[in-house]
Amino acid sequence: MPERLRYFFELGVPHTPLWPFALDSPYGYPTDLHRLPLGPATRAELVRLCERYQTSVDWSDPAGPSPWTEEEHEAFRE
Repeated sequence: MPERLRYFFELGVPHTPLWPFALDSPYGYPTDLHRLPLGPATRAELVRLCERYQTSVDWSDPAGPSPWTEEEHEAFRE
C-alpha cells in the first residue's frame, strides 16, 4: 500500500505542507519534499506557499491579530 500524506500548513515549519501519517515515514516527518517524485515547479510552489503562510503571524506578538488583511486571508485560502 502506498504511503499516504496529509496536507496542511503549520506555523514554524516553513518548507513543507505535507505530513505523513506515520512518524517513521520514508519521506521524513514532516515530509522532505526532495524525497517525493515532484517536479521542481511543484516543489517550489509548495515551499513558496509555506513561506507565505509564515507571514500570517506577527512573530513579535504571536497571540495578537494577524498582520494579513481579510483579502490576504481569502487569497491564501483560494
